[in-house]
Amino acid sequence: MTEHKSTPDIIDGMKIISEISSGAHAIVYKAWDSLLETNYAIKVMRPDAEENADRFLTEAKVLAQIKHPNVPNVFSFGKIDVSPFIRMEFIDGEDLESIIQKKQKIPLIAALSIIIQCARALQYAHKFAYEIYGEKRKGIIHRDIKPGNILVGLDGVVKVIDFGIVKVENLSIHSTGNAIIGTPYYMSPEQLDPPDNGEPLDHRSDIYSLGCVLFECLTGECQFEADTLSMVYQRKKISIYSESKIKEFPKSLRNIVKTATAADRVDRYADIDKMIAEMEILIKHANAGKPEEETKKFMEGKGDGKVDIYGISRRLIKNWVLIVSLIIALFAVGFLIYRSEQRKKSNIADSSSIGENQVSKQIPKSDISAEKAPEIVPVQTIKHHTILKKITNNLSKPVPLSVFELFQEGRYSEVVQTLSGKKPSDLSDSLFLALCGSVIVQNPEKAEELLFTRSIHDGYLEYLRGRYYCEKGNWEIARNTLLKAFTIPSIIACDEPALYYLVKSSAGLYKEKPNIGNREFYTGQIKEYIAKYCDKTNESDHCRFIRNLQ
Repeated sequence: MTEHKSTPDIIDGMKIISEISSGAHAIVYKAWDSLLETNYAIKVMRPDAEENADRFLTEAKVLAQIKHPNVPNVFSFGKIDVSPFIRMEFIDGEDLESIIQKKQKIPLIAALSIIIQCARALQYAHKFAYEIYGEKRKGIIHRDIKPGNILVGLDGVVKVIDFGIVKVENLSIHSTGNAIIGTPYYMSPEQLDPPDNGEPLDHRSDIYSLGCVLFECLTGECQFEADTLSMVYQRKKISIYSESKIKEFPKSLRNIVKTATAADRVDRYADIDKMIAEMEILIKHANAGKPEEETKKFMEGKGDGKVDIYGISRRLIKNWVLIVSLIIALFAVGFLIYRSEQRKKSNIADSSSIGENQVSKQIPKSDISAEKAPEIVPVQTIKHHTILKKITNNLSKPVPLSVFELFQEGRYSEVVQTLSGKKPSDLSDSLFLALCGSVIVQNPEKAEELLFTRSIHDGYLEYLRGRYYCEKGNWEIARNTLLKAFTIPSIIACDEPALYYLVKSSAGLYKEKPNIGNREFYTGQIKEYIAKYCDKTNESDHCRFIRNLQ
């Protein structure tokens, strides 16, 4: 907390202790009520933010009606000089943004405990029935869920704040024109670029934002970080983020992040209830306490965060003990049976020492004399001799190149000819990719039926598909597919050609849709390609083409 030169001494009869936070539209102070002997938070609108006065009043009206443990209480609304203020509950704690900056990463159970409490606040708001401006309404969308708007109390209770840009379901309280409302890194794709069909924003936008916050808690990094707003939007539009950063966590948790932040809201949780239920299951399986208890431990610095993230409860551990005991017993029985068989074989071998007369009684002499001794064959010698003979015979023959080596040498027609009689489904992933790469060069018209016959999670295949769309002039699909290629590991290196076709598709899209976002993205990719692949001595066809686009 920092003191402010223009900090007032008294507001609404309360002594101002310090400034808690300062934003573009308002300042929040910590104030002491000497009569009630308690602290309050006073949110004062800046004098130069008069255009937000209506929104400020809306926040007061909404918060005054919401009664939920994860939303701060509002007690009064008034004015100091010309600036309106809201007197609300004081939270002794810290905002989540500051916590992440200090801790870098938040332990799994603490992160889930914080996000569950936020989700409960949104669950209540999304279904909240109330009256505002003389009309009865139901459902509130926050629209600006981010770490800076989440307060974590020292008592373990989390509060969602700043309802200043709330939107009532199916109603725009305040007109915003074409302005973007929210914080881009956490906003849903439909917030950044409203759909053409005019479908209004709904509660799934808050679910998306909360999923982004969960990712940041776990990794310490923004989920969709990029240098420009247009690139942030492009990444969000096709849901490109580094999944590898959360690979250490259980699949069920990764699925929560993936579902909450799906690019298409149809693919997200239909409501936040399901998201809460799935997070609570993880908490339960880890034998953790209530979210408020775990959050308090975290704020007190207790515990090292080493919990059973894979949900192995005590009951499951007991089951594993029983299973291991059974396996040991089976091994013991098997060993006893093995020993018994060995003894039998030993007894049979001992029978060879029986006297000749005794043998004669058991087997007729005619049979003994007629029986031939088994022929002794030096197996190892034959094996080595055969291998040596094969190697010697092959020394005079040219060693044929493998299909993959042919591909690497650029002999694409030979690759196609060699693999033409085989079904794509029967080929290994590397051979299938080599075939696709060869066909798109040799016969682009036949590329489509091959590129989409198999689904392989490989960056090279996405690059080939993006290249195909680019050659067809489907610029936007090409660009999005090529962007995706950079986020997936690939068997075959393709960074340079993928970036080349990304520039090419971006150039085509900018000509088709000449807007600022497309221009920024297109020029940014040109600079990146030239910096990486086009030094002064490089006069390749690709570099000449890229330079001509400048």
